[in-house]
Amino acid sequence: MRKKKQLLSLLFSAVLVVFFACSAFAGDPPNWGDVNGTTDIVPLEILAGDSCYSPEGAETELEFTMHGDSVNDCEWGYPSNLEYAFDGLIIRTTEVSGDLEGTAWYSGYQYISLVFEEDEDQSGNFSAVFNFDTSSGIGGTPPESCDVSFSWDFSLEPERFMAGILHAPYNDNGTLYGDTASCDIGVVLLEETPTFDIFVGKSGEEMQYARSLGPLTSTNCSVDAGLLFLLPGDSVGIIYANLWDEQIELSFTEAGFSIMRYLFAPDLYDGDGPPAMIEVQDNYIIDPALAVEGYLSSIGKQENSFRDITFRDGTVTHLSWLWCELIYQDENSANAVGFAGNPTSADFNDELDDKIYKVIVSDDFWPMSVTPEEFNLVTAASSGDFIGQVSMDISIPFQADTFRKWAIPIGLRIGIPGENIEQYDEELMQTVDAELGENPTEEELEAVVRKYLSFTKEWSTGETAQIRLDDPEFADAVDIFFEMDDDGGVNNIIFTVSLLIVNGGEPGMIDSATANDRKYIVIYDGNLDLRFSDPIKLAAAYEEDTSGSGGSGCSAFGFVPAAGLLLLPLLMLLKK
Repeated sequence: MRKKKQLLSLLFSAVLVVFFACSAFAGDPPNWGDVNGTTDIVPLEILAGDSCYSPEGAETELEFTMHGDSVNDCEWGYPSNLEYAFDGLIIRTTEVSGDLEGTAWYSGYQYISLVFEEDEDQSGNFSAVFNFDTSSGIGGTPPESCDVSFSWDFSLEPERFMAGILHAPYNDNGTLYGDTASCDIGVVLLEETPTFDIFVGKSGEEMQYARSLGPLTSTNCSVDAGLLFLLPGDSVGIIYANLWDEQIELSFTEAGFSIMRYLFAPDLYDGDGPPAMIEVQDNYIIDPALAVEGYLSSIGKQENSFRDITFRDGTVTHLSWLWCELIYQDENSANAVGFAGNPTSADFNDELDDKIYKVIVSDDFWPMSVTPEEFNLVTAASSGDFIGQVSMDISIPFQADTFRKWAIPIGLRIGIPGENIEQYDEELMQTVDAELGENPTEEELEAVVRKYLSFTKEWSTGETAQIRLDDPEFADAVDIFFEMDDDGGVNNIIFTVSLLIVNGGEPGMIDSATANDRKYIVIYDGNLDLRFSDPIKLAAAYEEDTSGSGGSGCSAFGFVPAAGLLLLPLLMLLKK
């Protein structure tokens, strides 16, 4: 996966500006509005604090001028009015392949050229043609003009956004003062039918490990965010992105959802810096190509937390998650451990062993009585043994009978570095690489991970059992997503798992159970010793041994190869 420039991030250091025909800006900046026809233009100006606004919203006519002769007197503007200036241009379109025609002018005492430099890393085509005499350029006294046409083709482009830089070099001196006489121009592909995305994570400046849960085809839907690792007092952060060509509007009576800011939606899928902030007048309207970021207030650690986000048209996005009260989090990685909700024995509706006396929850423990030292999340591979490993050693927090079984719900999040794959088994990695082929989709990649990986439980008595990630009995208890680096490569494959660890039972016993609409993998540790212990490994899935000789077997499959994972479309993390 490649690294792509962010148009609006680049704008923050731009000096030249683009100006389009519009009236003076007064008061709050307007919303961008619906896309006009199939294609329109949104000029942008930078405000203090690295945020942008569009003084008059979207425009339909493309007409601009290059004015000036020196680094301190050089700008792009509308031919008849240079009083107001802009720092960038967004083309919004619903056309996979199309063009936008207009007029470019030059006003000054030199002769210039116009050159459009496409981002060399993008797979699609985004280009411009200027109709002027290349031997002399465009003269500026009196102002001269030429026809201009921007063209794009997203048919080979996996992203929704392409960018380029418009230069205005002097004919005999090259580009004027480097990039001083240039501006960034981008095109974003939107949909003619409702298309949205939603990101959910812990609210904060970076919303680290937020997950993309789209695409959504309606605002009237239910979305489950899985495990969220939170402390009491934390808020749930939400980003709602509009990839449709029409506005959507939040309800004015929306309770509990506090709006923080608006963002340029394509930046959410780029690993090169934070998304650009956009100022708009009406904070309840989400314009095409924008996203609203906010947080849910007054959230408690309910067993199965949920909240409705309502829209003006009466539709409702029902958002749910499993609150994992944080016990341990590695500040330098994705790894985290928490109490997975607060289910009671009754919540499991008789699915558990009837000899389980009680499901212990966070409120049963003294504050800080469960510490990070009781968990060991190993993310360094051991060749031929495991790709990652989780072990725990938790004491039951009160005086208890040793003949009774106790259970504890645990949520895990573990990030496995891509380099572990080769360290674990290079030959099996290559086998799976051949199955993936070129340009696999996210769904295909996740399916391969589930097919070829499993969690393996080993008991001190020698018994083993695997938890196949593609087994319908366990699949809903395991979520898989990907953390990308700034170059588009995979830093981590991140697994979140809902476990119910039982003190006691027979070695080799693994089951599943549901409480409050949440699936848990039930693992019996095999010892009535008032402790929850023993390791769980992430390793290659293996063919089950049907000979009756036990739970162990020979590895028949490999891990997803790093080369294949690099092709993953970046639909996931805000991990800056």
